Amino acid sequence: KNILRFFQSYANVNFVDMTIDGTNIRGNNSVIEFANGNVSITGSTSITAKPGAKAINVDTWKIDSYSGGAHVTINTTGSIGDVYLYSEGNKTEGFTKSTLNISGGIFGSVTGDENKEYTASITGGTFSSDPSAYVAEGYEAVENEGKWTVKPIFAGGTGTAGEPFVIQNAEQFETFRDNVNAGNTFEGKTIELTDDIDLSNTEWTPIGNESGKAFAGTFDG
Repeated sequence: KNILRFFQSYANVNFVDMTIDGTNIRGNNSVIEFANGNVSITGSTSITAKPGAKAINVDTWKIDSYSGGAHVTINTTGSIGDVYLYSEGNKTEGFTKSTLNISGGIFGSVTGDENKEYTASITGGTFSSDPSAYVAEGYEAVENEGKWTVKPIFAGGTGTAGEPFVIQNAEQFETFRDNVNAGNTFEGKTIELTDDIDLSNTEWTPIGNESGKAFAGTFDG
């Protein structure tokens, strides 16, 4: 009960199939903090924090000694609590932003400070609060009974001209439409329709059905 934090890392580290219980740490700090190095959290790893504390802090460390950033990748079948991204230090240049990439797991919230000196990308997982601010292009957070699950919009691709986002069926086409009509313009992205889609028995809402919400990418159909 006298420890302030279970682990603080400035180096490369892997967590595989670990269960970390931080419910008895003192204060409301994070269970783990990453300030430098490459970090992988995989397998069934779970991290539990006490109420009011974060499971993981990802820190962009703007000082000379650890200015390479922490680069955290999470793909676990386990449960992680809240994740927080922030920066500290007084360097204005010569530092690398920390990164967070989540592709699987059960999470509380993912939030960050107002400086936004970090990069986060979410392509999978389930969350107890809306993670849409950090969801990667080509993915969406779908809410169901107070939980948000991040899933792909398309069958594949990255949205480039050489590797376009792929639509193969009516469900993907409707999800694409809904994203455009919600304000995602897909500017600079390429979408490819690879199969015929029959919408004859569908009550179709047009793509870009409101002023200011138009598709601005390239569509190859």
